[in-house]
Amino acid sequence: MKKTANILLLALILLTTTVSAQQKIYGDKTIEKITAERHKVLQSLSENQSILEVSPKVYVQNNPQLYSGPESVEILSWDNGNLYTAIGGNAFTLDVAIRFEPSDLQNVSGYFLTAIQLFAFDAMDVTLKLWQGPVGNNSEIYAQDVDELLVGELNTIELTTPIVIDVTQEFWIGYTASFETGSYPLGTDDGPAVQFKGDMIRLAGGEWESLSQSYGIDFNWIIRGQAEILADLQAPASPENLNVLLAPEGALSASISWINPAQTFGGDPLTELNEIIVERNNQII
Repeated sequence: MKKTANILLLALILLTTTVSAQQKIYGDKTIEKITAERHKVLQSLSENQSILEVSPKVYVQNNPQLYSGPESVEILSWDNGNLYTAIGGNAFTLDVAIRFEPSDLQNVSGYFLTAIQLFAFDAMDVTLKLWQGPVGNNSEIYAQDVDELLVGELNTIELTTPIVIDVTQEFWIGYTASFETGSYPLGTDDGPAVQFKGDMIRLAGGEWESLSQSYGIDFNWIIRGQAEILADLQAPASPENLNVLLAPEGALSASISWINPAQTFGGDPLTELNEIIVERNNQII
């Protein structure tokens, strides 16, 4: 497979590693480390010996902290609910994502993505990312740095700005991660991978690939998106240039001015505005 100007020879090395069963506690959550009978390593035999590895430990926890909230919340994910192991090895900066085609998004038409969940087994720097468009031609539409990431936890990070899910385009949910040699931060399930959907990866300077197809690592990322209905997409958007001018000399009155919106909340042209309501302390005035 062509990774750069040179052609890298990739070899899948199967190692047998025994890890003593033990328990590690993260807050009130337990992850059981059991015997790892297969340690899959993808070794790139390039001049720099760049290695992408699966952790030699296996972590078993079913349905880690699955979100249980209002019925209006939908979870977008491809993992099977079994927290299993982690990817890492050498120092990397890379993108990982889960990908949804329009046919996968029909139940979230009119929804906003409000939060992203991910599992970190080791420390890493993370920037949440959203993309739109097909493989090879997708574009980044959102980025948000994560200031604090809890290791050994299913992190739920709320988006500073909720994003409307365009169900007519491919939608990608993921993050950019940077980590040091010897760490395995990128949590996965135990597979099998939903190829080109649950296992997307892009090394720095490279192209998007399927983790299972390109690297023989047959898992899905523990990445989940929370989608909610926040507003009617056909409702008017917020007014612009809203100004309140207080009356002089302490008089109990004010002048209010604004520009009516030209678009709906969903971004379509606003063709009709039937009523304007002004409230004070939840009372119409």
